[in-house]
Amino acid sequence: MTEQCKGLIAEPQKQKFEHFAAILKAWYHFSYHTSFEELKEAFDVDSQNFATKLDKIAQAANFRKIKRADLDRALQEESVFRLRLAVNFSDFDEIVFYRRGASTRSAQIPQWFGLRKQTIEFTNFEHVLVFVRFKKAQDLDGKADRPFTPGSSMLKLFTNVPEADLEMLFPNTQVRMRLVDKLFIGIPAFVSGIIVLSTKIGGTILILMGVFSFWLGVSNTPVEIDQAGLVVLLTGAGAVGAYLWKQYNSFKNRKIRFMKALTENLYFKTLANDSAVLSHLVDRAEESEHKEVLLAYTKLVTLGPMTEAQLLEAVQTIIGQRVQFDMPDALKKLRALQLIEERDQILTAVPLEQAYELIDSAWDRAFE
Repeated sequence: MTEQCKGLIAEPQKQKFEHFAAILKAWYHFSYHTSFEELKEAFDVDSQNFATKLDKIAQAANFRKIKRADLDRALQEESVFRLRLAVNFSDFDEIVFYRRGASTRSAQIPQWFGLRKQTIEFTNFEHVLVFVRFKKAQDLDGKADRPFTPGSSMLKLFTNVPEADLEMLFPNTQVRMRLVDKLFIGIPAFVSGIIVLSTKIGGTILILMGVFSFWLGVSNTPVEIDQAGLVVLLTGAGAVGAYLWKQYNSFKNRKIRFMKALTENLYFKTLANDSAVLSHLVDRAEESEHKEVLLAYTKLVTLGPMTEAQLLEAVQTIIGQRVQFDMPDALKKLRALQLIEERDQILTAVPLEQAYELIDSAWDRAFE
């Protein structure tokens, strides 16, 4: 971005502009170093006001908070990866989701056991930031096998997340069987059960019916189980055991495949954890603010005085109409640095030489 802006400056002042842009970047880097240390300390000690500090830096890094209503709606939509996931919200004291960059994408989803494919469109988030704080142990039920430590906090950054799959980002997400998956297992199990019942354990059932009839007094004829009858009983019991074991393994293996799909998706989508997330956010915020100020100032100093609306239009010619530019925030920073003057809603940039001296003075005062 510095090179693009430099290209708009007249040749005699290019070197001065380059020095101005460099010291402006250094100024923001120094300013955000303090913010990073404060954030890191608040997260490490699990401060209750960490979420407030996080919100400020996330907004500066152009992340937008996902409202709870939007999050609930996303959780109700069908997963792009055809997974049914469940989240226990009672485990959390605090949940905050942010997203950065949204685009519409398409994907081909296999149907009818892979015999055909359906093309679907979905909203994809370039980055998703997740902060959750778990309840303390005394506020949770007595369940012991939890995938998290009660009272702890978690901060994660993900990339390329479909809106309908936000639930996979929760640390306590559990895989559930969809109806189609239950039918896929249940129908073959029902059919094979009938086959086993009619071919493998028919003799066993007849013997057991005779025994129970005698015990219940329905029949006066005792049933004598000889060696052949014992073989029939053992064969039937073995067939039933093998059938139940096969169905259990079928269910277990299918669930393992779902867990594998979930784990692989999370692995390739995870960008950073905990303090590494804070470092990423601070870098983004620092870069974003430097670009905003540099773009707005460059357009003002090269094109001359103009209104806020005209300045926004001028900036959009560089970054494109599809990119949102926070002009009020950029002007707020320019005013704080005294790089612009305003009269009757007309904005005027201070000369480049004066702008350099102002930033240089601010840099010197930072170390006093």
